[in-house]
Amino acid sequence: MKKNLIIVVVIIAVVGWFIYYIAGLVTKMNIDGKKDAVKTVSYAPEEYLKLFRKDDRLSLDNTAISNTRNPISTFFYDQKFCINIYKIANLNNLPLTEIMVETNVDQHMTYHFTFHVLDRVDNNNIEYKSGTQDKISKIYLNLFGDQIQTIKKNDTLAYYYSNIRNFFIKYQLQGVQDFWGSVNDNHSWRKFPIEIIFLKHHESLYLILMTAKNENIVLIPGTLLRLIKV
Repeated sequence: MKKNLIIVVVIIAVVGWFIYYIAGLVTKMNIDGKKDAVKTVSYAPEEYLKLFRKDDRLSLDNTAISNTRNPISTFFYDQKFCINIYKIANLNNLPLTEIMVETNVDQHMTYHFTFHVLDRVDNNNIEYKSGTQDKISKIYLNLFGDQIQTIKKNDTLAYYYSNIRNFFIKYQLQGVQDFWGSVNDNHSWRKFPIEIIFLKHHESLYLILMTAKNENIVLIPGTLLRLIKV
């Protein structure tokens, strides 16, 4: 009887700790979300607009503005593709050839952090971390999927293509993923194409992502590069 009582007490203690932990985590995530105070506006920063070549098929969807990080603007191209632009803060002066670290492993989203949905296309999500961006030590890019290509890489441009299952971008080896993209379901065969550009321009570093709005649309490698001034 005494042994059974001890077991019951231990179970109650474990369940109580778990409930307390989850409640604290939810509270923290809600507070982080409120600090962001994300809103969308119908204009894009001028410096983002200047990155594009003139093309009548390009149109602005919206820009996400928050209290904690640089704006993220979403454009549509030819009504088939989504393009997202973000200026990465705290850039050191090293060339991209020295700070890019590429991996190709299956990963999951960083636990216990709030992420905002940037794009949701068919069964795919692209999200970014709530709150301030980590300082840069390196740029860690992970692409897990098929047809992984480094199309072009030099001191000012790093350009990638892949048909991915998931990807992430972060700035510290043990840091939190700043951008995350994945397929939403459990079908291992499902993937989606993405083009990623890191571009140094006028002493700033820009992240530019391009995805298809529909999984049946073919994204040909090189499409994004033709739109950007490099």
